Amino acid sequence: MYKKILVLVLILFLIVPVFVQSKTNNDVPQVKVGVVEDSKEIKVEVPSNYMMVNEYSGNSIKCRDGDLVKDGEFILQPLSIGIKITHLDGTLIDVFTGPIRITEDYETDSKARVDGIRYRGDIVISTQYKEDENGDSQDTLLAVNHIDIQSYLRGVVPKEMPAFWHVEALKAQAVTARTYTLKSMGKHGQEYDLCSTQHCQVYGGYDAEQSSTDHAVEATSGKVLTYNNSLAHTFYHAANGGHTEAPENVWTNALPYLKSTPDPYDNPYEGYLKPRADWGPVSFTADNIISRLKYRDIDVGELVDVVIRERVSSGRVIDLEFVGTGDSYNALREKARTIFSYNCEKEEESYPSLNSQMFDLKTDSQVWVQTSSEKSEVSRLENAFVATASGSEQLDISKISLKSGYEGKDRIIPFRPTSFVFNGQGWGHGIGMSQSGAYNRAKDGQTYDEIMSFYYSGTELKQWYK
Repeated sequence: MYKKILVLVLILFLIVPVFVQSKTNNDVPQVKVGVVEDSKEIKVEVPSNYMMVNEYSGNSIKCRDGDLVKDGEFILQPLSIGIKITHLDGTLIDVFTGPIRITEDYETDSKARVDGIRYRGDIVISTQYKEDENGDSQDTLLAVNHIDIQSYLRGVVPKEMPAFWHVEALKAQAVTARTYTLKSMGKHGQEYDLCSTQHCQVYGGYDAEQSSTDHAVEATSGKVLTYNNSLAHTFYHAANGGHTEAPENVWTNALPYLKSTPDPYDNPYEGYLKPRADWGPVSFTADNIISRLKYRDIDVGELVDVVIRERVSSGRVIDLEFVGTGDSYNALREKARTIFSYNCEKEEESYPSLNSQMFDLKTDSQVWVQTSSEKSEVSRLENAFVATASGSEQLDISKISLKSGYEGKDRIIPFRPTSFVFNGQGWGHGIGMSQSGAYNRAKDGQTYDEIMSFYYSGTELKQWYK
């Protein structure tokens, strides 16, 4: 019995150190970043002594100056049986059946290029089989950068915040981006964790790195924001227009450390930051708006009006109604902004959008009416009544055309609006850290932890890995 207990104690003693090591996060996390997706052709430039390995068979091509691969410049194309590898001059090199891993040579400063961009770490290129809009299967390629999070952030921070900004603002950006990355692992499923665009975080690889942002990443190495010992959601944006926003007013779920509160430091009216402060005018015709609604399978008939139905305390619109002859549609929360995002195959057509939910709206059917108190009020001709010899009568589109001399300029005011003009403040969703606010706070002497304590109230700065 004594021997059995002793053996059990020894087993537990051997297991405990491994458990403790995993909990303290001593290892630098690895990230899989999708850098090219749904491509029919990828150009790779592989430096000397790098390896291209067929992960299915184990076969490899070693890239050396002067041999058949000619300095490692390849064109990769998808086939039903794998990936075709050719040289730039069309010489067939090989066909690899499995994913191709381009392994980094850490003894050289040279980096592999994928479609012209250099990356640290390994690159794994695999085939994707997806259906097009006609239901036909298409073979495409996916390139994923396998990289440690510190190296990844070196390519993120200077793409998300100008590298010449104050170092404390850059440190705040590094911590928020690191926390966001770790919180978002697996966002795109098993193939990769995050993409390299604004949908996740903009990632520019090795070519984006700058000494100032490298310093910010290293100076905050392993530091993250937590709430109740869990990673926080560290959303950030360009500018909040002077007031942060709560996530329930943009998406759905509330978070206790992300609040709607005035931000006096988000006042970017000078120099580099000025374009982020105010935006507009952004103009749409009624046909423009109908196209955007139909793009999302929304049919309201002919457009009669667009009306702001509700704002929250920050001034952001959370209910924008599109009134039509056949139906109406209410764009709620963030949709009040994103519904104007639109892609069209006609290159000559412009695609204006809205930069935030904090906006005002004017139309060409608004009129100014002088009242007895000598104050002007805005009104619409739609559903308006006028005094006639037989009493009051509702305006009829078939009978009325109003000529205005407002501001000394004559113009015909349409019965229904034909143009819609938006002017607004801020840039982005307004949740979490304002980059403009962080910049101004750093200039005013605040440290990066002080900056983040305002934007993520109640969170703690912790060492997640060493």
